[in-house]
Amino acid sequence: MSGFRTFETSRVSFGDNRPKAPVVDIALVRGPHLNAATKLGRPIQAPAAKPWPEPKISEKGFIPPKPVRPEDIEQSPTRTARHLMEICSSATGVAVFDIKSERRDPSTVKARQIFCWLAIRFSDLSLTRTGNLVGGRDHSTVRHNECRVQSVIKRLNIEPSDCPIAMAQRLWAAKWPGRH
Repeated sequence: MSGFRTFETSRVSFGDNRPKAPVVDIALVRGPHLNAATKLGRPIQAPAAKPWPEPKISEKGFIPPKPVRPEDIEQSPTRTARHLMEICSSATGVAVFDIKSERRDPSTVKARQIFCWLAIRFSDLSLTRTGNLVGGRDHSTVRHNECRVQSVIKRLNIEPSDCPIAMAQRLWAAKWPGRH
């Protein structure tokens, strides 16, 4: 038979001293499974559910949590990858095309590293997405670029700023240790 049938069951008893409260479940069973599901022929007992404990509001010193509203959370503006790429390009003088290219001359590499740091610091882009934006590079390359810029900031005591334009200009103007 191709329709759904219903049958009644009760819950299983586990042998404890709690009062047994039979509960009737309506189960939807299709076709030949109906006979297999009701082979026992007797209702199955289950223990009654325990009530939830009362909240401990009456304790001394209890302060209920304050509800969080969306307007309570201060959101920093996230910038798009295109915007950060333009900032990096204008601060460094390296074209966007070159930052995205396979070129490995020191000025292009430095601009690319600055862009990766800006993307991680000032946007919600993942490492993989940032790597795809700079010529299909791996996420580990993006992490290396970020660590490189972070070490330059720490070593040269560059004052951090919440403005990506100012940070890109400071990083580009700094004399980086190493091959740059």
